[in-house]
Formats: sequence, C-alpha cells, structure tokens
Amino acid sequence: MSIHSPARTGGTTPTGMLHMLVFFRTMILMFILAATPLAAQDFKAIQLRLLDAVREGEITLRQAADMMDALKEAAERDDDDDEDEEEEEENEERVRYYHQVEKRLDQMYRAGQISRKEAEAKLRALKRELWGEDTARERERRCRD
Repeated sequence: MSIHSPARTGGTTPTGMLHMLVFFRTMILMFILAATPLAAQDFKAIQLRLLDAVREGEITLRQAADMMDALKEAAERDDDDDEDEEEEEENEERVRYYHQVEKRLDQMYRAGQISRKEAEAKLRALKRELWGEDTARERERRCRD
C-alpha cells in the first residue's frame, strides 16, 4: 500500500497543514478500527467515510480500497480466533466430563461393582461419543484383541 502524506506535498502552507491534519486523523481512525472487531454496519460506515475522504482528496481510491481490505482481513482473523476459542472451550468441557466419568468408573472398579475390562470398554465408548472417531491407540488396541 502506497500512502503519501500531505506533508510531502506542501504541508507547510495553511491549506497543506489542514490536509495533513485531516490525513493523519483518517490514518489514526483506520489504525484504531483495524484493531476493533467490526459488525457489518460498521464496515458500511467506514466505507462511506473512506469514500468521503476520497472525494475530499484526503486519500486516493486505491488507499481506501487497501484500508477496507486490511479491515476485512483483520475481521476474518478475529472470527477465526473466536471459533478456535469456542472449539477449545468445548474440548475442555469434554475432557473434564471424561475425567469425571473415568474417576467414577475407577471407584466402581475398586468397589468391585464392575471389572477393569468393563471400565475400559465404557471409557472407549465414551471417547467415541465425545470425540467421534477412535484415536489411533484405540484402533491399534482393537486390532490386537
């Protein structure tokens, strides 16, 4: 992205100074917005503001397009991060539940209520239920049995 500051094109005159202030204000706004999660209506508002900046000569159309692309990429990364966090939380819940059941089955085994093979079979079934496909170790163990 090629952004030329108004300071390079006559920022020492009063008009140039005004253009420079507007330019920097726009740039600061864009940096702030790039770090902020945005809803669809926010994108529209930013797009309108950028078009105004293009009409006023503060930035070029190419610069406005580059800024919108950067905002969209930042929003997509943020969405991906949210999905990863949700997936991680769900997995942590499954792990906690698995360990609770594992502990309870161990207590039942120690109390003589179930055999070790029954406890292991229940844990394998629970793994399939919680995580879907068997783990490689489970498939290997099944092949040996």
